Amino acid sequence: MLSCCLVFCMLVADPPRSLALSLSACPSPPAAHVHRRDYRPTWHFNQTEPVAGNYYPVNTRIFIRDGKFQLSVLTDRSQGGSSIEDGSLELMVHRRLIFDDGRGWGRR
Repeated sequence: MLSCCLVFCMLVADPPRSLALSLSACPSPPAAHVHRRDYRPTWHFNQTEPVAGNYYPVNTRIFIRDGKFQLSVLTDRSQGGSSIEDGSLELMVHRRLIFDDGRGWGRR
């Protein structure tokens, strides 16, 4: 089951499965650049900012997968993306406003 809204996409499995973070932000398709949550291959990583430390630029695609399933999202523009918890996938949505819609700009 896939539940989505503008800002958040989450894969919900029954029974729950653990899906590790994998982000792909490589412009050339055969090779993929993969990031894993709370891990850096070249140094010992001490996570002090669990959200900000795990957001990455997503230029073309982002995916999460486990041993059996993969969820991929292709983007038409560069965005920020993350998977803060197992089984979740987040993409930031850029919202351009020409006038105040009362939902955050000049809030009343």
